[in-house]
Amino acid sequence: MSNGVNSIFNNNSYGSHVYGYIKDAMAASMKRDSVISNNIANVNTQGYKRFDVILKNNLKNHNKMEMKRTEEKHLPSNSIESAYEIKRDNSTSMKNDGNNVDVDSEMGNLAANAILYQSLVTSINNEFAMKNTVIRGGK
Repeated sequence: MSNGVNSIFNNNSYGSHVYGYIKDAMAASMKRDSVISNNIANVNTQGYKRFDVILKNNLKNHNKMEMKRTEEKHLPSNSIESAYEIKRDNSTSMKNDGNNVDVDSEMGNLAANAILYQSLVTSINNEFAMKNTVIRGGK
């Protein structure tokens, strides 16, 4: 992301929390795409257990608590990794080799994730368009 986009995402102005929510959801969706692709690539790997990406349920508290860096060497608190977590699915398998990846289910998940990501892109574009309209004075 360019610095201009990051400054909008990290801006504390009215309505900027929307950008933070969308940014977190987009990060999770991009990671989910990678994880699902990895699951599909390992469909024939003996003993492989599928993984999934879970968007953390911290949207209520997204902007309520701000961390302050006391030392320049410390990592910033709003790391994109904190938006989601990767969970291993240890459920049993119908296959004899212990692999629990169902390629049809994963392909469906991949398609659903692509639709989700596209809707998030549309949402962020709409937010930018609204801000642009306000900046131009409604023209």
